[in-house]
Amino acid sequence: MVLLSNSSQLIGAVFAAATALLYAARQQSLSQTRRIAWLLIGLSNVAWALGQGSYLYYDAVLRVEVPCPGWPDAGFLAVYPLLWAGLILLFGSVPVAGRARLLLDNVLVAGAAGILSWCFLVQPMWTQSHVGFLSKLVYCAYPLADLGTLFCALVLAGAAARQAGPCRSCWPRGPRCWRSPIPLVDCRGDGPVRGNPARGAHRRPAA
Repeated sequence: MVLLSNSSQLIGAVFAAATALLYAARQQSLSQTRRIAWLLIGLSNVAWALGQGSYLYYDAVLRVEVPCPGWPDAGFLAVYPLLWAGLILLFGSVPVAGRARLLLDNVLVAGAAGILSWCFLVQPMWTQSHVGFLSKLVYCAYPLADLGTLFCALVLAGAAARQAGPCRSCWPRGPRCWRSPIPLVDCRGDGPVRGNPARGAHRRPAA
């Protein structure tokens, strides 16, 4: 059961990496910034796949205890800077107006989660006397890096919610396209419609 779970994580990471890299390479409508962002997100999944693959090699092939720190940790921890860089580039395509408020709102959320993480995860790990200094750094890096990922995801989701508008092809459905609530990919490639529908800034597409 453990082997099946670990193998499924490896397969999922390979699939996610292939999907993101193919999207970055073949989607012609992407700007250069978003293309690089999706490339970095794909590479972060490659790093996870390498970490998971080396973990499986130690556990299932060599049948030894997985070392910590070791090659699996190198792959897992390499995920975070690549993923953060990709998410930051996606956030960089958001208009400047409202960025400060988005950042502040999500700093408060991530800060509260950080306090809980420090009290219940990081501090108990750091005070373990039988673990070496380098192992402590690796153990504590995971929850702290997860907090950074949570912050980036919250900022991106908040920015996408502010930026989302109804697609021209989905205008009859109301103020938000049900197919693509986060405007990273347009539902039919014709982009969101800007403006205030109450003032006639939108128009229905021709039949």
